[in-house]
Amino acid sequence: MNQILLVFVITGFQPTVSDRVFESYDECKQFVNTLAKQSVVNSDYGFQFLSSDRLLVSGQCVAKEDYQT
Repeated sequence: MNQILLVFVITGFQPTVSDRVFESYDECKQFVNTLAKQSVVNSDYGFQFLSSDRLLVSGQCVAKEDYQT
């Protein structure tokens, strides 16, 4: 079973790993695109968008075994 983490940073805050663990890259991609209310995830599962309160959110969907703190 794949374990995909959502790693992101919001302007002015420390990098964060979401509590939710996804079963696939596509599930993570759909979650991020839903939050962004548009298609923002690129081919390497990285993303960047402005939140509704105009803060820059950037990050990537990363396999748990590849994530390094």
